[in-house]
Formats: sequence, C-alpha cells, structure tokens
Amino acid sequence: MILFFFFNAIAFSQEKMSYYFDSCKELNLNRYDIKLNSKVIYFSNSKDSTYSMSLFQKKDSVYANLYNFKKKILINFSVDFKYNNVEDLKKLKKSRLYQYVTYIREKKYKKYIEDFEYEIDSINKETLVHITQHKNNKRKKIINEHYYYFSNNENIKKFYKDNMKDYLVNKYNLIYIKNQNLEKIICVIDGKKQSETEILKITKIDYTFSFTPDQVYPIFKLFNNATIINTTQ
Repeated sequence: MILFFFFNAIAFSQEKMSYYFDSCKELNLNRYDIKLNSKVIYFSNSKDSTYSMSLFQKKDSVYANLYNFKKKILINFSVDFKYNNVEDLKKLKKSRLYQYVTYIREKKYKKYIEDFEYEIDSINKETLVHITQHKNNKRKKIINEHYYYFSNNENIKKFYKDNMKDYLVNKYNLIYIKNQNLEKIICVIDGKKQSETEILKITKIDYTFSFTPDQVYPIFKLFNNATIINTTQ
C-alpha cells in the first residue's frame, strides 16, 4: 500500500492541472473563533461549485489554497507578491498538493426550524436580515444565527445567480432586496460572534489557471474548514 501511494504521487505530480474561474470576490474575513483576520481574494466558477480558490493576505503572511471537494485534494501555494489582477496567479509557486483530504463540517440538523426577521433602513437604503436556526420546533436549542446586510453598492453586484438572495425572496417574499446586493454576513454561535465576512468587490473574469504541482503528499491529511470561504452561508 505504501508503494502504491508513492508511485501514485509521482504520476500525479507530473500531471498538469487546470481550473477555470469566472468570478473574483474581494473580501474582508474575520474568523474570531480561530483568530483569523485577512483580506481574501476568492475565485470561483459559477457553473461548477466542486472547487474554489482563495488567496489570503494577512498582516504576517500571504498564501493561497485551492480546494477540489470532488477529488478531495487541496493545493497550497506560496505567495511573494501583492495581488493586483487575475494574471498574478501565474506568479504562484511552491505548490504542495495534499491527497485524500477530509474536511470537518458543521453538524446538520434535519428537523431544524428557522425564524426570520428583517429591518429596512430607508435613509441608507439598506436591509438587515436576521435568521435564527433552532434544532427542532421546541426552539430550546439555537444552532446558529446569521445576519445578512444588503445594500445598493454596485461594486458587489453578482454577475451570476445569488443563492442567498433567491432563497430569501422565494421563501419569505422579501422583495425589498431584489435590487440590492449582499454586502456583509455575520455568524453567531452560542451567543458569540464566530465570523464576519464583508464583500468589498465582485469582478467578472474569464481565466484558466494551469499549473503542475511541485510536491505531492500521498497521505491522508485532515483539514478543518476554517479557511474555506462561503459567501452565502
């Protein structure tokens, strides 16, 4: 089994990999639970959600991760430049591919109950949506709370389907946000703010990122989903 992994890793390392991206989001991300504070450049494909890529610009370090959930691999890149545009991805180096990656995800409750409320700020033309999820209809245990801020900021207008907006409009008939854009998401767990994501800018792109992994680790490696970006929750 060890030999199989070894030769499999060599074959994998010689393969050129390509990922297509058509959307780029610039975010400010705060994960209070793991003390992560970073600007994030998030690349995705609107027609294929099985992979995504994030470039983290922290005060003390800069790095990039590409996740392929379907193939269960993670590729980590070293970054020694300041990001300006998508062509900068060509500068990424020291790519390390981890195989057989398992992601720890939050527990899902099949019978959860959701409470919904919203406020409209007519002066600033903003809408605040508050969603509370309970374990069941007894409403004794709160799973989490999410606050969604919608505004008229045109810099964050999505070029493709907005799942969160569609969900709120269709389920709660929240027509006020049809012409607004999701600007901020706050997640609260156990009464404490766990994360805050502020969307700064969304750009439509047309780019295929191609590379050959420099190193391959043919071992099982467990990753927490702390640095996997989800801008819809």
